[in-house]
Amino acid sequence: MANYFVLQLKDPANKVIATARDIAGSKGLQELAIKYPKNHLVLLNLDISEIESIQKVAKTIETLLPDGLDNFISNAGISHQPLATFDDLWVFRYRNSTGN
Repeated sequence: MANYFVLQLKDPANKVIATARDIAGSKGLQELAIKYPKNHLVLLNLDISEIESIQKVAKTIETLLPDGLDNFISNAGISHQPLATFDDLWVFRYRNSTGN
Protein backbone atom coordinates (compact mmCIF):
# COMPACT_ATOMS: atom_id res chain seq x y z
CA MET A 1 0.00 0.00 0.00
CA ALA A 2 2.84 2.40 0.77
CA ASN A 3 4.25 1.85 -2.72
CA TYR A 4 0.90 2.78 -4.29
CA PHE A 5 0.70 5.88 -2.11
CA VAL A 6 4.17 7.05 -3.18
CA LEU A 7 3.40 6.24 -6.82
CA GLN A 8 0.38 8.55 -6.65
CA LEU A 9 2.56 11.29 -5.16
CA LYS A 10 4.97 11.07 -8.08
CA ASP A 11 2.23 12.10 -10.53
CA PRO A 12 1.88 15.90 -10.26
CA ALA A 13 -1.69 15.68 -11.61
CA ASN A 14 -2.78 13.89 -8.43
CA LYS A 15 -3.91 15.47 -5.20
CA VAL A 16 -3.11 13.07 -2.37
CA ILE A 17 -4.80 13.41 1.01
CA ALA A 18 -3.21 11.51 3.88
CA THR A 19 -4.72 11.19 7.33
CA ALA A 20 -3.46 10.06 10.71
CA ARG A 21 -4.66 10.43 14.27
CA ASP A 22 -1.74 12.80 14.84
CA ILE A 23 -0.08 13.97 11.63
CA ALA A 24 2.44 16.00 13.63
CA GLY A 25 3.58 12.78 15.30
CA SER A 26 3.91 10.85 12.04
CA LYS A 27 7.55 11.05 10.99
CA GLY A 28 6.83 9.46 7.61
CA LEU A 29 4.08 11.90 6.71
CA GLN A 30 6.16 14.84 7.87
CA GLU A 31 9.03 13.71 5.64
CA LEU A 32 6.66 13.50 2.65
CA ALA A 33 5.25 16.94 3.46
CA ILE A 34 8.75 18.38 3.11
CA LYS A 35 9.18 16.76 -0.34
CA TYR A 36 5.79 17.62 -1.87
CA PRO A 37 3.93 20.95 -2.10
CA LYS A 38 0.79 21.49 -0.02
CA ASN A 39 -1.41 21.69 -3.10
CA HIS A 40 -0.24 18.18 -4.03
CA LEU A 41 -0.10 16.47 -0.61
CA VAL A 42 -2.63 17.43 2.05
CA LEU A 43 -2.24 16.09 5.60
CA LEU A 44 -5.30 15.94 7.86
CA ASN A 45 -5.79 14.74 11.42
CA LEU A 46 -8.43 12.00 11.55
CA ASP A 47 -9.51 9.87 14.49
CA ILE A 48 -11.94 7.30 13.14
CA SER A 49 -13.26 6.60 16.63
CA GLU A 50 -14.70 10.14 16.84
CA ILE A 51 -17.64 11.04 14.58
CA GLU A 52 -16.81 14.76 14.83
CA SER A 53 -13.32 14.09 13.45
CA ILE A 54 -14.77 12.10 10.54
CA GLN A 55 -17.30 14.82 9.76
CA LYS A 56 -14.63 17.53 9.87
CA VAL A 57 -12.38 15.66 7.46
CA ALA A 58 -15.31 14.89 5.14
CA LYS A 59 -16.19 18.59 4.99
CA THR A 60 -12.56 19.52 4.31
CA ILE A 61 -12.28 16.93 1.54
CA GLU A 62 -15.50 18.21 -0.04
CA THR A 63 -13.85 21.62 -0.34
CA LEU A 64 -10.54 20.22 -1.60
CA LEU A 65 -12.13 17.92 -4.17
CA PRO A 66 -15.25 19.62 -5.57
CA ASP A 67 -15.30 17.18 -8.51
CA GLY A 68 -15.19 14.12 -6.27
CA LEU A 69 -12.73 11.49 -5.16
CA ASP A 70 -11.14 8.95 -7.51
CA ASN A 71 -9.46 6.58 -5.04
CA PHE A 72 -9.83 5.95 -1.34
CA ILE A 73 -7.52 3.74 0.70
CA SER A 74 -8.30 3.07 4.34
CA ASN A 75 -5.80 1.38 6.56
CA ALA A 76 -7.44 2.00 9.92
CA GLY A 77 -7.86 -0.69 12.48
CA ILE A 78 -6.96 -2.00 15.88
CA SER A 79 -5.29 -5.11 17.18
CA HIS A 80 -6.06 -6.68 20.51
CA GLN A 81 -2.82 -8.64 20.16
CA PRO A 82 0.08 -6.17 20.41
CA LEU A 83 3.25 -7.12 18.54
CA ALA A 84 1.48 -9.94 16.68
CA THR A 85 2.37 -10.68 13.08
CA PHE A 86 -0.32 -10.33 10.44
CA ASP A 87 -0.59 -14.12 10.19
CA ASP A 88 -1.09 -14.35 13.97
CA LEU A 89 -4.04 -11.94 14.10
CA TRP A 90 -7.35 -13.54 14.91
CA VAL A 91 -9.54 -11.26 12.84
CA PHE A 92 -12.50 -13.64 13.02
CA ARG A 93 -12.32 -13.59 16.84
CA TYR A 94 -12.42 -9.79 16.89
CA ARG A 95 -15.33 -9.73 14.45
CA ASN A 96 -17.24 -12.21 16.57
CA SER A 97 -16.60 -10.24 19.76
CA THR A 98 -18.01 -7.05 18.20
CA GLY A 99 -21.01 -8.72 16.63
CA ASN A 100 -19.84 -8.06 13.05
